[in-house]
Amino acid sequence: MLDSVLQVLAGLGAAHARGILHRDIKPENVLLSRDPAVSRLLDFGVSKALAGGEWEDASAVTHTGVVIGTPHYLSPEQVRARRDLDARVDIYGCGVLLYEAVTGQRPHTARQYNPLMLQILRGDVKPPRELRPDLPPELQRIIMKAMASERDDRHASAEELASDIARVRESLHTGPAPASTTHEIPVYVDSTTALPTSAEDDTATHVDFDFE
Repeated sequence: MLDSVLQVLAGLGAAHARGILHRDIKPENVLLSRDPAVSRLLDFGVSKALAGGEWEDASAVTHTGVVIGTPHYLSPEQVRARRDLDARVDIYGCGVLLYEAVTGQRPHTARQYNPLMLQILRGDVKPPRELRPDLPPELQRIIMKAMASERDDRHASAEELASDIARVRESLHTGPAPASTTHEIPVYVDSTTALPTSAEDDTATHVDFDFE
């Protein structure tokens, strides 16, 4: 699972280097492969050009000053419809993606729009180890940092977040093997989600993650 997230972060890093923000990081926009080293970040339909990036006219991508994105994956600055977004908006989305992947539920669970926006602004998030006690503490720290309400408290770049995750991945490979590290974690799937299938079984909505 961490390999797939690292692939997503590599794609984000390349986009950010060209002055482009994704702004809609969510499971439905990640194309998984049976090869963990091959994952694709999809749907730059609500992307935005950074000031000074390759596209100087941000209006050529989307309108600014309005809330754009998928409600459960919005960052606090998106909820506030801030115009000065930067790479950390996508860092937040990756934090939400990681949280959901390892716990099986979204960090913000309000069922109505306004209470959901309030949860995001307040940073009301249950630590993932309360839902998944076997989660490495360092991975929880990384997730919570990526999802910090104040963007100055998040990882500054996709590369920085990837470096933290890579260290956790390496420690899991080199440290003592736990009795069991494989768990069935529900994955949120809708009709637009692209997941690997086979002729034998094309209906699965669960995958096994072993933190590799």
